Amino acid sequence: MSSFFRFFEKVWQELLFLAFVISGSGVIAILIHRPDAKLHYAGLYLLLFAGFFLVRLRFLPALLASFMLYAILNGSLYLFTDIDGKTFFFINLLALSSLILHAMTAYLIEIRDKERFWENLRLQEISQSGIKKIKNLEEALHKGKSETRMKEDKYQSLVEEINDVLFTLDAEGMISYMSPAVVNLTGRAANEYIGSHLLFLIHPDDYSTLMTNLQKLDDGDHIQGDYMIRTKAGEAAWVRVSVKKQKRTEKKFEYQCLATDITRRKSAEKELEKTLADLHRSHKIARSGSWKFELQANRFYSAPAALELFGIAADQQPEFDEVAECIVADDRPTAREAMMRAIKEKEPYSITIRIRRKNDGELRYIKSAAEPEFDKNGKVIAIIGVNQDISEQKQAEEALIASELRYRELIELAADGILIGSPDAIIIDINQSLTKLFGLGKEAILGKHIRALPFKKESLEQTPFRFDLVDAGLTVSNERTIIHSSGREIIVEMRTKQMPNGEYQSIFRDVTQRKQLEESLREREEKFRMIAENVSDVITINDLEMNISYISPSIVRLMGYTAEEAIAQRLDEIVAPESLERLNKLYAEQMAMEARGEGDPGRILTIELEEYTKWGRTIWVELTIKVLRDEIGAPVGIISVARDISAHKKLETELKASEEQFKALAENNLDIILRFDRKYRHLYANPAAEKLTGIPAENFIGKTHKELGFPPELCRLWEDGIKEVFETGQPKKIEFTMGNDIWMDWRIIPERNPDGEICAVMTSARDISRIKKHRCPK
Repeated sequence: MSSFFRFFEKVWQELLFLAFVISGSGVIAILIHRPDAKLHYAGLYLLLFAGFFLVRLRFLPALLASFMLYAILNGSLYLFTDIDGKTFFFINLLALSSLILHAMTAYLIEIRDKERFWENLRLQEISQSGIKKIKNLEEALHKGKSETRMKEDKYQSLVEEINDVLFTLDAEGMISYMSPAVVNLTGRAANEYIGSHLLFLIHPDDYSTLMTNLQKLDDGDHIQGDYMIRTKAGEAAWVRVSVKKQKRTEKKFEYQCLATDITRRKSAEKELEKTLADLHRSHKIARSGSWKFELQANRFYSAPAALELFGIAADQQPEFDEVAECIVADDRPTAREAMMRAIKEKEPYSITIRIRRKNDGELRYIKSAAEPEFDKNGKVIAIIGVNQDISEQKQAEEALIASELRYRELIELAADGILIGSPDAIIIDINQSLTKLFGLGKEAILGKHIRALPFKKESLEQTPFRFDLVDAGLTVSNERTIIHSSGREIIVEMRTKQMPNGEYQSIFRDVTQRKQLEESLREREEKFRMIAENVSDVITINDLEMNISYISPSIVRLMGYTAEEAIAQRLDEIVAPESLERLNKLYAEQMAMEARGEGDPGRILTIELEEYTKWGRTIWVELTIKVLRDEIGAPVGIISVARDISAHKKLETELKASEEQFKALAENNLDIILRFDRKYRHLYANPAAEKLTGIPAENFIGKTHKELGFPPELCRLWEDGIKEVFETGQPKKIEFTMGNDIWMDWRIIPERNPDGEICAVMTSARDISRIKKHRCPK
């Protein structure tokens, strides 16, 4: 049924037209066939025009009106006409169809009107709701505008108050806006920049870089970079500029920029770079470098200095395995075990490994020390370590071991007996020569006190052990008698000194034969003493032409010639060529002085000459010369006294050799050896003095301590000690400190000339800081 009404709703206008057509057709048909039937015409005409009113009524009134009209029409036809049945049926059919159509049309119109009413009502409600929403939107818009205005004011205030500088640029780089904070950054007000070019703000060195970066930006993109700017004072400052390209119109855009002052950060970065450079330089000097291995990230970082140790370029950051490949294969398990122990047992480690440098393959020794790094839960997250190149130390240790081996070989091959004792004088080592000297095996000597050796009792009583002197740094030398296991007595010269590690070293030399020779020589000296005391010097008198006019008979004992033979000899037959040349030169000089009337008339000259003896050997004589004069003081001859100084020359040669030996020992001695005269001036300084003071040894000569700039209190101490030795002639020992916990043991010994007079003092200074520290621990 509903589908019918829906169909009827679509065609009601066509049905209404059809009803009018049917009614009108009936009227026309009646007029044509029954012109005299005016009542029929009037009824149908009434029905035709009644339809206009029926369709304007509601459905029920229209339905009732339709039946009433139908009833009136049929009543009128029945009562007032004599119409036949066929016509009656035709008129009823037309009237009934028209009325049904009119009623149905009224019904549809009513439904349509109702729908329109409700639709209008809904539209009215929707309209009222829309009006309300519009009002709400207007209120929200008004509120939004207020909030936007407040936010803009707040943003403006924020922009003006923040330290960062906001500014905008157009496409040509002209500044269109600048926040007030720029005055804190550059010292210029914001209005000084507005309308100016960007070059007024950015340093020329960075301007082209910034503009190039800006031109690469697309709409909405961001870039960030660090640039230098120019301040009002002309100084350079650093800012980090963030830029966003913002489109304003189809053809126009602007750059929105935010500049943050990073001058302090840049300065800190430079300081950090300098610190890192200093650290790298210190690492390089110390031949060390740090590294870190992060376990979870499996990331390895190494300082440049540490990479250089392995022959890897400093600008690289290799993987951990690449660095580990430089370790010698035999040492890799050691390194791996140390690393695993640090991870599992959470303990630091220190190992020494060998590596082959990656760039040149050189073998180096590396000391690697590392410790684990923990998170807040105590879990190992990384290993941090330091590597140090100890190749030179290793080489020194190996050289020391080799030196000790050579020293041991020398000790074993030495003819003298050598004994090493502990600080308590317990024998801890001896060589083979010492066992032969005592006639005992090593097991019978080692572990005993030195006093337990088979010394002759009287010998120890005469020369007891002076460990106090040895502890003071002196080398103590004594002659003692030991008893061989066979019962034979042997005289030994025993020299004992303390080594740097506190142990004692004693050298035993068999001097039995030497003592016997010395005794024999002493006896011979006694026999020939009388003869030696009666020996006289040779006196010679020459004329001014150097001809001998007299020579004493002692010439025979000196040169083997008789006086007559000596007078007959020419000077070139007696005097060696080099000595003759010096003699002739001296003679010529003296004669020239006499001719000029210069010089002391009583002067005495001395010259040493090498002369030939009759026995074919040469001797050295000291010739003392004086000019003989007549009554008026004119020179008439020369008198000379010749003394045999061959032994003296030999002693000088030996002394020179001894001095050379002393110099060699002093030059290589670790102790500081100095010589002084009575005015406290240095006569000699060995290289050890230069090592301690930094003053070249040659700069010491002829200068006092004061002139060399030593502290006044030390100068007084040293000069008082030197003065006392010169006055008393007795050795002296002084201990003093030079600061920085350095203690010195200073020995002062007098030096005497052949006449027994003190001509100088010799000093020896030794560093006893370790001894002091050992005896007086803090």
